[in-house]
Parts: sequence; structure tokens; C-alpha cells
Amino acid sequence: MDQTTPTMVEARDGTRATGRRVRVGLLVGLAELVPWQRCIVQRILADPCVEISLVIEGHPQETDASSPFDRPARMVWDYIDRGEAALARRLFGRALRQKGVAAEKLDNGHVGLHALLNTAKVRTVRLDALAAGSRRLALTAADLDVILALEPGLVYGGLSAMAKYGVWRLSSKGAQIDSKTPLGYWDVYSNDAFTNLHVIAARQGARGDSVIASGSYCTFRWSWSLNALLLGPKSACLVVDALRRLQCSESCATKSLAAPKVQATVVTERGLVHALAAPLKCAGRILGEAIHRALFEERWRVLLVEGTPEPRSSTAPIVIEPPIGSYWADPFAVRWNGKCYVFCEEYIYAERRGVISCVEIGDLGNLSGSPRFRSRRVLEAPYHLSYPFLLQRESTLYMIPESSSNGTIDLWRCVEFPGVWCKHKTIMDGVSAADTTLLQWNSKWWLFTNIDRSGVGDHCSELHVFHSDDPIEGQWRPHALNPVIVDARRARMAGGFLKAKDGRPVRCCQVQGRRYGERVAYNVVEELTETRYVERSIGDFIHVASAPRAKHHHIAENDGLVVADECLDSSKLSRVFRHSFWSP
Repeated sequence: MDQTTPTMVEARDGTRATGRRVRVGLLVGLAELVPWQRCIVQRILADPCVEISLVIEGHPQETDASSPFDRPARMVWDYIDRGEAALARRLFGRALRQKGVAAEKLDNGHVGLHALLNTAKVRTVRLDALAAGSRRLALTAADLDVILALEPGLVYGGLSAMAKYGVWRLSSKGAQIDSKTPLGYWDVYSNDAFTNLHVIAARQGARGDSVIASGSYCTFRWSWSLNALLLGPKSACLVVDALRRLQCSESCATKSLAAPKVQATVVTERGLVHALAAPLKCAGRILGEAIHRALFEERWRVLLVEGTPEPRSSTAPIVIEPPIGSYWADPFAVRWNGKCYVFCEEYIYAERRGVISCVEIGDLGNLSGSPRFRSRRVLEAPYHLSYPFLLQRESTLYMIPESSSNGTIDLWRCVEFPGVWCKHKTIMDGVSAADTTLLQWNSKWWLFTNIDRSGVGDHCSELHVFHSDDPIEGQWRPHALNPVIVDARRARMAGGFLKAKDGRPVRCCQVQGRRYGERVAYNVVEELTETRYVERSIGDFIHVASAPRAKHHHIAENDGLVVADECLDSSKLSRVFRHSFWSP
């Protein structure tokens, strides 16, 4: 969805379940399932609201006939795909596992559908073995809500009439996805920063296909095989979320299907020319990235402004430089006993983890020249910590640091300011969540967080919202439309909420690109209830920067203090040089 247009998630008026699980028929070929198909089936089997009622098998000859690949090109690509997958796992497998990607997520082996279904008693229909009348009778008896085409090349006339909500399939760039082209391949080939996936429905009597659900995800641009493996669990979440929406009342389900038509895009088929170009493109990117990382490192620092600067303001911020060997990011400011303090993530390069540090700014009115600031670690754990969101209730200060690697969202209470903290409670357990932010609005408290449900360490694609009457002791209940946003271009939180002139909250979000956290964008929240969420982009709301080419991925305001972070590529050689000759 274009970021310049209003984003609106429609309500489920009087949300209520139908009382039975959504019945799905899988349209498959006789071949084994590729990873993205396997992920979808596994997700459906694990979901209590959806069930596989029927397997509709086609004949392998029909799959070959509908395939865009000629035999020589397919043989060449089989060798290239296997070689590229093995090399990519060797180059990037360890880094992805350190990021939190489970080893099984990197398994690109094929598996038979019936091996996945094993104990499940699912009826199978072979369409090529049935006469037209018998075929219709078998499908009608199954009382299917949706036929999910896992092999879109299999096309049988009249199938859309055999399911209540038609035939659904996965689409990318407006073209159907087949089992021979890796998921998201063309986005890697064209070096696109994002891969856009759509769930498309073909319904009887409709003039064209409709978009049921859409998601935008960061492309793993260095390998098409790993990009496909990382997209598989995400596409499964997208498909199952769309199926779960059919559990609401029939009128609401009909609203969810009233979606815009698909604009098909002509996508070049993988041929022998691409067999040489694709590996060269990926190799060039890997080499360029390796050289860049060998010479430079990202050095984040904190910016501080007193008051609220206007868009494109020329107000010069106070630059707070981190110590050698670490960087500071994700700042939140607070005034305590008349002094200004900034809490932030301090990432220590040598330890490869983040801790929470506090920088004492003191009296802003007495600052002059290029001041140096004292800092101290106030919270550290065996796992990575960042994003220390602060909440002050009466005379008590609380913090919700990001602890996704521990699988929790924890609330900490300050016992002795600023350096002694104790864990007050675990808000959520068994969840990989990042950048948790609280907002008080419409007589309720709202918790915004970026949850990775795919298990591949992706905290940039989905925004989830929860609500409670008490942010400290209350229970957090999920929003009816979670995830309210599935878009890596604007889903991830980028600090606390700001205020528009009319008092409405402004959500700061990270804009991802070919690199993580390229800039901050702003969206005014136009409606927020338990069943609705509406936000709209408002362009550059405020501007805090000290370097014209720096990256920014965080901004927050509290008590008349605005803090932000910015990043410039710093030479590793200069860091070693400074550390060797000037360190005390």
C-alpha cells in the first residue's frame, strides 16, 4: 500500500465467531511441497481456527504443461539453485542463527504433503480421476470455505464455485507464484529493498481477482534461496491471518473480501540468461557489503533538543558522543530532581550485545562548547537489551527495555535513581517482541510492539497492539485486528508518541531500506479503539539532525526534551588508532 495514502483497517462490527473452524481445501500437484508451501500447511495444522478438510490433487502432466520453464532451462536452474543454496547457508547460516533464526527454518528440503498430514484424517480427491459430475459432488460435499491453490499452475474450470469464498493463491508483483521459482526470487534479482506478497481470491461471478491480504517484507538481497526460506514463514502468517478473518460473522467476512482488484505485472520468466546474471548480481552485492563492513562500522550517537523543533528547523541539537568501542541508540529522556538524564542502549562491540546506560546531562542552561557527559550502565543481562522505554507513574519510574532474545516483555521498576532497577513483572512471555511503547489514549492504555511470529528474527514487518486499563498491574488484551500493520516500510516503532497540534497522537515509525533504519516517518493516529485502527502519514513532523547524510531510526519527547539518534559510518581503522594512542 502506498505510504502517501491513508491506511485503514476495517472494523469487525460486533466481532463474533461462527462456531466452527474454517474449512480449507488444498489444491496441490503430485510433487513434493517446496519450503513456502510446507510452511503454509504447517501453520494451518497448528492453528485451532482453521482446518484442512480436503486435499485436491492434480496430475503432474498438467503441472508440466502449465509451467513456464522449458526442459533445458529447468535442468540448468536445478543445478544452480542447489549450488546457490548450499553456498548461501555456508556464508550466512551462522549469522542468521545468531540473529535468532531456528535451524529448521533454513531447511530447504522438499516434503510430501501426506507426510505432513500423517495422523490427520484428510480426504483426498484426484481431479483427473473423476468425471466432471463426480468431481462437483465430491467438492460440494466437503462444504469448503476456501480452496487454497498451493500449485497455481493447476487450473480446473469451475473450482471457484466449489468453495464459499473462492480459490485463493499467493501472488508477488501481481503474478502468480509457482513451485519452480523461489518465493521472492525476482525481488532479489532486481535488488528491490522489499518483497510484496498478496493473497489473491478468484470468486465465481466476480469480474476480476481481489486482494484479500497484503504484506511487505525486507528482501534478503544476497541470496534468493535464503530470501525464499525467510519469506516462507511470513507468507504462512499472512495466509492464515486471512483465513482466520473468515471466523467473524458472515457480513463482516464479506466486508473483508471487498478488496481492490489486482493490477497484474508482467514478470520475465527465469531462463538461461538469468542463470548467469543472477549469481553474478548476488556475488557483486556480497563483495560490496563485505568490503564495506571490513572498512566501516555503524556508529550511532544521541541528539538532544530542548523544546519541540518545527519541521526542517535549524535548531542545532546537542550531540552526545558514545565512548570508544560502543555506540548509543534508542534514547529516552527524563527530568529528575531538576536535572536531565538520557537512558539509551549502549552496544558494546567487544561483547556483541547491548546494555542500558544512563547519560547525565545535568542543567541544560549551563552547557557550553562541546561538553563531555558522564554515563553509567544501569541495567544489563546475559541477553541483549535495547530500547529503554520510560514510564513515570506518580513518583515511580518504570522501564520496558527490549528483550526479544529472552522471549519476554518485562516491566522494570527504579528502586534507586538512576542505577538500581528491579524486575516488577513480566508483561508477556514466550514472545519475540521489540520496541515496546505505551500510549494513554481514549481512557485506555495501549501497548504497541513489533512481534516476530515467523521465527526468523523479523521485528520490522508486523505491528501489534494491546490494551489495558492499568499499565502497571493490568492485563493486556490483544487488539481485534492484530497485526494492525504488515509492512516493513512503516510497521516498526521508532520511539515514543508525539502530539499533533490538535492533540492526536503521532506514531513515529522506522523506514527500512536496503539498510536497517534509514529514517523516521510520522503517522497521525486518526482512530484507535478495541476494534479499529486508522493512521495516516503526515510527512516530516519534526526534524532533529546534525549531519546531512546521517541515518535516523528513533525520536522521543518527554518533559520538553526531544531526543533522537543518528548514525554515520565510522572507519574501523580510525577507532583502533584513537583507542591505541588517545585512550587513557
